[in-house]
Amino acid sequence: MKIQPSLFVFTRSAIWFFCFWVSLFIVYQAEGQSVGIYSEFDSLIRTAEVRPFNGVVLISRNGKMLYQSATGLTAITEGKRIRAGSQFVIGSISKQITAVLILRAVDRGQISLADPLSKHLKDLSATWADSVTIHHLLNHTHGIKSLDGPLSFTPGSKFAYSNLGYILLGDVLEAATGVTYSTQVTALFKLCRMKNSLDPRIGKPRRLVQGMIHTEEGDWENSLDSMEWTYVPAGQLISTAGDLSKWNSLLHGGKLLSPESYQAMTQASAQRNHALFGPVGYAYGLQIKTFDNRILEIGHTGYVEGFISMNFYYPYTRTSLIVLENLEWVNEDIHVSFSFEMAIRDILLKKGKLLSVQSKY
Repeated sequence: MKIQPSLFVFTRSAIWFFCFWVSLFIVYQAEGQSVGIYSEFDSLIRTAEVRPFNGVVLISRNGKMLYQSATGLTAITEGKRIRAGSQFVIGSISKQITAVLILRAVDRGQISLADPLSKHLKDLSATWADSVTIHHLLNHTHGIKSLDGPLSFTPGSKFAYSNLGYILLGDVLEAATGVTYSTQVTALFKLCRMKNSLDPRIGKPRRLVQGMIHTEEGDWENSLDSMEWTYVPAGQLISTAGDLSKWNSLLHGGKLLSPESYQAMTQASAQRNHALFGPVGYAYGLQIKTFDNRILEIGHTGYVEGFISMNFYYPYTRTSLIVLENLEWVNEDIHVSFSFEMAIRDILLKKGKLLSVQSKY
């Protein structure tokens, strides 16, 4: 849906100014006094020099909220404010949820990480179906470019980020268990008491914000109007900041997987050269930062049209950092798109004492 200029004629500068004042309605709760690091978050979120912030920030420790803010609008043409419980499409943060579903099937003996795709996807006729394994799909080392074409490299030899791999994992899960992905992820969310998380193909979100895209032509588009829910296991699950905090506590608290499966999920088995973070380890739907063989940061960013997200967990202090936004400038690079997410993370790492005292962050 394109917004006609007659209905919305603010210039980009005016939008920034407008969002700046909307951000004054920021809502947060902090442990102790709202000083120091929390004040820095407040000041940062009110800044609109690069672009406005429009979304939710949540920082929690041991599942207990330390800081929370909800800033901006649910849709650019409406005056309805974002709330702490607003729902967002979480992009590639969805991948770790799909990985957990696969690993829970591994724990039940229904899938093996060494299984070739041909074992579960009988209709997959490509010759590489016998050489690409579940492990290769989970850590993006499979080399699949398309279902009917050759591999781009020998499985396991390189890393190449792929949504297709996680779409195939959703298919594998259904074939191995006889239960649809949607049913299984819904049951997982219920187990985790993530009451505001869902698969949009079967659930009806009550507080889903619009994905707002500022186009190169200066128009505003709502990405939900044209979004097709075709790659949900890879990047289109819906959740809230509060639910993702619960997710982190349960996953990293050993409540969802066997110790062996959790170790496989969080042990880097590939290397990724990330546009934002540089060289990082990659496990199963999770990016891994280590120092002296000690895991310091576990998580992922997400991007899907109109939505930007970040979910990181710091095992040294059992702290979660979650940022969800519904505002995208298509003519800006990734550093502008994730400018607030990276700035919040930098403040938290440098002043929040989240990493081991031995680290040299």
